[in-house]
Amino acid sequence: QGRWEDAIALARTRDESRVHLQHTYFEFGRYLESIRNIPGMKDQFSHSGQHQSAILRVLAKENCTKEIKSMIAQINDTESLKWYAGFGKSTSDLEKAKEYYLLASNYLSLVKLSCHKGDLQSGKYC
Repeated sequence: QGRWEDAIALARTRDESRVHLQHTYFEFGRYLESIRNIPGMKDQFSHSGQHQSAILRVLAKENCTKEIKSMIAQINDTESLKWYAGFGKSTSDLEKAKEYYLLASNYLSLVKLSCHKGDLQSGKYC
């Protein structure tokens, strides 16, 4: 319990495949998330290789909207853009959802969003 640095050091020396090391980083990140150490959590999730989705999820849970937007702008990949569009949709910011689905070239989601808004004409031209 609480010996994360020891676990990481052990995984570094004994794990040729790095699978256990990445898992240890991820679990340490989850622990830091549970005690609300966001900077530490971000660092550990980054080492785990699953940083984007895990960090975005935690930032959304903590209502860190400005930090999410900044991170999305830095990453600028399709999956993150789609995630942010979905986040916009889930918070009823349909214009943000539309903007980011368009940036991600996710036309199916744009059509669904237009139908959800009752705007069948827009959906027709996506």
